[in-house]
Amino acid sequence: MSGGRHRRLNDRTAPLVDHLRVLPVVAWTDADRELLTGPPALRRRFVDQGIVAEKPSTLETLARYRQALAGKRILLVERRKEIGPWNEVLAGAASEIMKLRRDYIERVSTEFAAAVSLSGLSLPPVELRYRPSIESEDLSQEVVLDTIESFERRERHKGRPLVGPHLDDVEVLFDGRGIRRVGSAGERKVLGLLLAAARGQLLGAAERDPIYLLDDADTELDTGRLEAVFGVFMTAKQLLVSSNRAEVWGMADKAIRWRLEEGGMGPG
Repeated sequence: MSGGRHRRLNDRTAPLVDHLRVLPVVAWTDADRELLTGPPALRRRFVDQGIVAEKPSTLETLARYRQALAGKRILLVERRKEIGPWNEVLAGAASEIMKLRRDYIERVSTEFAAAVSLSGLSLPPVELRYRPSIESEDLSQEVVLDTIESFERRERHKGRPLVGPHLDDVEVLFDGRGIRRVGSAGERKVLGLLLAAARGQLLGAAERDPIYLLDDADTELDTGRLEAVFGVFMTAKQLLVSSNRAEVWGMADKAIRWRLEEGGMGPG
């Protein structure tokens, strides 16, 4: 087999969308620690991953937008005039993406509030707000296209696209203020894990029960908070957790334990 990435499903080569249909995964790793306070791209990815997990076919819409955006960027850099057809393709995909994102944020916010309540933790009010780069209640293709076209002169001057889903964000308010300004590292870690639980609940409601992968989920958390967060995940059908703290496993007496030591893994 030649180099590169290859995916197989039931002994046959299969595209990513087929894998996503069969095996939805909700993961939390060290790469997610900046989800709430890092650049907007992290939050866009979080939302899009949730949407695709629920409905894998939306991967094609996201790909169509990325391809059209890349084509438009080239035209703007090269100062070429024929961007009208690209704007039409962008508007169609952008309209669908932004509607999906707005709907997803509303639904995941509800599940997130339920997860906070289930944890029993005393946290200030947390609010998620979708901030699309096109600020309109009407996200129809026609309105999106009109907005994109209204930026044409500025885009030609700047040499890059200035409006569209690639510039969306999700604002996270912690007790009414931006979470970048408040909240400890431990509080942000708790909120991130509860967001993962909320994503999983949406998948379960869609009859797509996920596998949860929580890598070093216990770091930055004291025992009380860790136990409260784990309690939210205890109804999961499949939950894989990694930790180097022995006390973690005392909270999951029915867990099947494996030990990684000196490059080898075995029961323990």
